[in-house]
Amino acid sequence: MSVGECVIGVNPDVISSNVHEFLELLSCARTLDGANAIQAYEEALALYAGDLLGRAGMPNYRWTYDSAHIALTLRSDYQRMQRDARLHLADRRRTSDPTTRPASGVLVPSG
Repeated sequence: MSVGECVIGVNPDVISSNVHEFLELLSCARTLDGANAIQAYEEALALYAGDLLGRAGMPNYRWTYDSAHIALTLRSDYQRMQRDARLHLADRRRTSDPTTRPASGVLVPSG
């Protein structure tokens, strides 16, 4: 974020956001197996509430601009991550043991 000519960063050890949690869950999901990976993908996707900075009335801060378009690269990057997470989740569900119960308690159907 820019304030005048200063650049301000957010320390993720102090302040967390749903974006930080989304990225952390996706990172963890890639390293997990079975029901734990399914749960991590489900939790990440539950956090995805639509396009980044896509709400009507979003203030126009300088940091949100990417050339002539508002956060086009960021928005498309997060859309791609969400789409990829859905595909990975579907693949994990397809290949999981149908008797395995993720922590959510929902049975995962096979193929």
